[in-house]
Amino acid sequence: MVRHTNAALIRLSMRWFKHAACERVAAAPRKSNQLAGHYGAIKQYLEATAAGTEKRQDAAMKSLPDNAGGTAVFLSDANPNLPRDTVRGLFLTHGGHHVQQIQNCTVSSSSRKRRPGKR
Repeated sequence: MVRHTNAALIRLSMRWFKHAACERVAAAPRKSNQLAGHYGAIKQYLEATAAGTEKRQDAAMKSLPDNAGGTAVFLSDANPNLPRDTVRGLFLTHGGHHVQQIQNCTVSSSSRKRRPGKR
């Protein structure tokens, strides 16, 4: 088994990024498509929540795992040090945080409307 020092590991990883630069440039459209898919799913959920449409909320929630999976494949292919399952889990959690923020804002604004007081 070969053991590397931290400096050697950093040097090896930097060499990999240097050689992968051309691949990253070629992958830029795919990356923007993945990020647009993430943004689109969250935007759909926000609009559905604002409209009070549960079916549209469900549809947006169903698209989050697909997008997280696609993003995980893209990022782990671009960097072998990023395991697909780990990246997928991170993106699912990230999307869940967005959903939670939207729900918190909805609850907060609806309770503000009901609260009597000065306006």
